[in-house]
Amino acid sequence: MARSLLNSRSLYHRAAFAAFCIAISGGSAGAKATYTTFDDGAVAGINASDTVTGWADSSSNSFIRTVDGNVTTFAVPGVANTDAIGINDEGTVGGVYYDNAGSHGFLRTADGAFTTFDVPGASLVEPHSHQQQGRNYRGL
Repeated sequence: MARSLLNSRSLYHRAAFAAFCIAISGGSAGAKATYTTFDDGAVAGINASDTVTGWADSSSNSFIRTVDGNVTTFAVPGVANTDAIGINDEGTVGGVYYDNAGSHGFLRTADGAFTTFDVPGASLVEPHSHQQQGRNYRGL
């Protein structure tokens, strides 16, 4: 349930996800932690360093935000819409980008290098996880 609510672009569903988090924490959100809100887009992945990744609806770009507030925006070169879905502890981001031919997968390393890929015969490519130092990392 949490996975589908977090991934939703609907304000209603994101609010429901926040309420869900408060309910499972056993108390009010303010008493448990500090929260940062985003006015545009969605956070889709977080790593062990509390670095988050996601996308901005208004610009069709993705972002990485570190715990100290530094924000890096990015897009797969030459495309109109890039959605980051997950980030591992090394800072590699996985996600999906769209063009006239459909959806395609991408990985963006911490130094900003992109690898794009397709899956033969697939009508939708939306990677949600990738390997990190021998263990599986799950985005959404």
